[in-house]
Amino acid sequence: GYLSRHAVSVWASVPSTVAYLNKTRQLNPNQYPALRLAFVGGEPVQPSLLHTLTQAAPNCTVYSYYGPTECTVAMMACLYDPTKEYAQHMPLGRPFGGHRLLIQTEADGTFHATGTGEAYIAGPQVLKAYWKNPEQTALRFSYHPEHGYMFRTGDIIRIEEDGNHVFIARQDDDIKIGGYRFNTAACRTFVEEQTNAEDVVVTPFSHSNEGTFDRLLVVTVNAEISEAALARIFRDQYDNYVQPHFVNVSELPMNRNGKLDKKALMEKVTCHV
Repeated sequence: GYLSRHAVSVWASVPSTVAYLNKTRQLNPNQYPALRLAFVGGEPVQPSLLHTLTQAAPNCTVYSYYGPTECTVAMMACLYDPTKEYAQHMPLGRPFGGHRLLIQTEADGTFHATGTGEAYIAGPQVLKAYWKNPEQTALRFSYHPEHGYMFRTGDIIRIEEDGNHVFIARQDDDIKIGGYRFNTAACRTFVEEQTNAEDVVVTPFSHSNEGTFDRLLVVTVNAEISEAALARIFRDQYDNYVQPHFVNVSELPMNRNGKLDKKALMEKVTCHV
């Protein structure tokens, strides 16, 4: 492959690229000895993917990274340690020098250095405005007398006592089911942890034409537990107002661009719904 022929030494990609190479058997043990540094981010990163990458590139130091485009992409990173045990996804790590990530909770609207809430980023990499877009600039950027220019990420993040950062969900992943607020990303993470599924899709749907969602569909790919067992676990975690339809499949339908074909998925599982 290209990486071997050209002795590529630095890697930067989204985790989907790593997953694709692994699926197509292009990440074999000791396949890339020249690779010395790798950054994987832009999406939640599964530690198992980084483990596979380190096996294929035994001389490589691997990081997961985090940072919006508005902060010149990467502004924090976490070193992958193959001897450690991680949760379903890699932690985000700690900010680069000169940067701060603060959270704002709905309770008081002030910024905090620990806890869980929407993340705001300050530092030398942060933009001051969008080009010729004052409306979006007003929504996303602000100036703080102590922290300087800040970018409102829309990400819900937990800052732990040791200074490590953990991604929880996107704020815009919030939906309403029967009038109750529900976060699909947090649900997806929970289902991944419980089932060890290869992939999970959480999507709302409605039996009516009123434009509101009344049910939730959770599709797992090759889950290690049954749909009935997952339903029981889910009931213990969530209130009765949101009890999804659970469907396990062997693979997800994809469109020509390699992205999930939601229409085809709904047609595939319609008999369950």
